[in-house]
Amino acid sequence: MLMLYLSMLEAESDKPDFKQIYHKYHDDIFRRAYRILRNAEDAEDAMQETWIRVLKSMDALRGKDEAVVRAYILTIARNQSISLLRKRNKERELFESTSFPEQISDEDLFEACESEGISRVKACIDMLGEAQRDVITMYYLYHRSLKEIAKLFNISETVAESRWNHGRVRLMYLLKRRGIYAGENEGE
Repeated sequence: MLMLYLSMLEAESDKPDFKQIYHKYHDDIFRRAYRILRNAEDAEDAMQETWIRVLKSMDALRGKDEAVVRAYILTIARNQSISLLRKRNKERELFESTSFPEQISDEDLFEACESEGISRVKACIDMLGEAQRDVITMYYLYHRSLKEIAKLFNISETVAESRWNHGRVRLMYLLKRRGIYAGENEGE
């Protein structure tokens, strides 16, 4: 990621300073974000947003005392984490306020894929978080087992199954919300 961030800097003279700041505070930013978000993927997202803000502020950081720079960067990390937490809480509230069928069967999802055309279902899959999207795509579109998916992504079968379970519930919600799938008893 460092190389990507360096490529985003306009002034060549800022690259060594940014590189030093990145190496010095990378772990601190992640820890700060993780303490607030309690989720590694969300902490990574907050950290990326933090680094983008730092890139935009390189002029303001030039010549500042190390303590000021650290405080500034960790404040950005905190604010980004809190913003992301609020966003996730709103999404969770919406998700939890929506009724889902008691049982979501694989047949229902395979049926939706076959009857509605793959592009509409794929658009809903693309709205899932990256980890869930990868597992759902491999399971439903490429017909891979959870064991194969776990091996492919170098994760445990338990993690693969958890991502699959959460992903398919969210996918059914998205399919129903977009009118792609009505559910077992609905529309009969």
